[in-house]
Amino acid sequence: MYARTKQSFACWEHLNAFPLDANAWLEVDNKLRQAGRQGMLLIDDCAQHMTAINRLVDALGERERPFLRVVLTVNAAQWRTRTKSRFFFSRGSLERVSHLTDGDISEVVNLVDREAEIRKLVESEFLNLGHRDKIKRLRDRCNSDMFVCLKNIFGSDRLDDILLKEFADLDQPSQDVYRHVSAIQAMGGRVHRQLIMRLLGLEAGGVQTLLGQMEEVVNEYDVDPQRGLYGWGARHDVIAQVIATYKYADQGELSDLLDRLIEGLNPTVYLELETARAISANEMGIARLTNASDRARLLQKLIAKVPGERTPRRRLVRLYLDEGDLEGADRAISVSRREIGQDDIVDRYRAILAMERAEQPSGLLDEDRYAMLLEAERLARACVSRKPNDRFNYRVLGQVGELIAQRTGATNVLDDAIEAMRSAEAYVALRT
Repeated sequence: MYARTKQSFACWEHLNAFPLDANAWLEVDNKLRQAGRQGMLLIDDCAQHMTAINRLVDALGERERPFLRVVLTVNAAQWRTRTKSRFFFSRGSLERVSHLTDGDISEVVNLVDREAEIRKLVESEFLNLGHRDKIKRLRDRCNSDMFVCLKNIFGSDRLDDILLKEFADLDQPSQDVYRHVSAIQAMGGRVHRQLIMRLLGLEAGGVQTLLGQMEEVVNEYDVDPQRGLYGWGARHDVIAQVIATYKYADQGELSDLLDRLIEGLNPTVYLELETARAISANEMGIARLTNASDRARLLQKLIAKVPGERTPRRRLVRLYLDEGDLEGADRAISVSRREIGQDDIVDRYRAILAMERAEQPSGLLDEDRYAMLLEAERLARACVSRKPNDRFNYRVLGQVGELIAQRTGATNVLDDAIEAMRSAEAYVALRT
């Protein structure tokens, strides 16, 4: 339509806050005919006006050559279930625009580069890319999804309204599925049919109908059909993150979802084992909760569900250290070492714990604090020796050396840490 305005077309957009007057627009077609001019009417999110739209299209379709053209946008699931004028099919065309073709992407980039008014709205990071790099980003990183492409170009939160309106157009059962799928996907989890059925108590017989109602919103794909594994997912991870951000903004609802998800996990299914790892590590998972006690409780619950997994145990120790709960960190480390044995990251946390204990404001003798720092040094050196490509090990050794230098004036540990960092700089940089 933007291009048509340059060709002297008269263009209008219907405001959905008002009823659509089919007779008034037929009169507009008459006036356009008299003036010998073409016109276009855009009706965005048209499902709520389908009765009036069908009357308008029926009348225009009976005319030999309408001068008013009608352009509609609608959620695919709503369009499929609505009664539609026969002229939509005999004289109209249907375009699916959730995914852009290579030609569409090139035209969008050309439009951004060509039109100064549009360029003013574009995010600077995208604007600074070369022409080919712009196309490559939209095709590869955005998977050609229309919303994700627009989000990358303009970077505005106002674009989120497109997804929220799409969500609002779904019925309640579809909304429940969509927000659960999006939330788990945004956490980095592997969503599949059986997991969602367990979480929501869905009957197997109604799943295909439900998927039909969520066409172009939630997609199903084969994972391992012989084992009955079918993946579910929103169109793109960016879309899943937007839906999860808005639909689980309430901390109580998010905590309840994580509780139910952990309870329902089946560790014998590898997809769900990957989900367990993801929700403990991803910032959209347990880490999104603001209450440290809730995070600790859920991590402990996850450890009980998948006791052989290291990631939840590491996250629990890190949480206790960040919160200054040294006793909690010590307990979590002891349990981890007893149940899963030696772990390089947990050993690094042992060194950090020894440093924190040496610095705590309690009635310890200086010699005891120094002994704790020596233990931290031993642990940190062992970590560097075992994992020389992990830059965090060097950081901890440097921190130990700094504390020893502050307390005793001896800089040998700090010097060793600096020399080790210098020697490993190129090696580590190539691997991180």
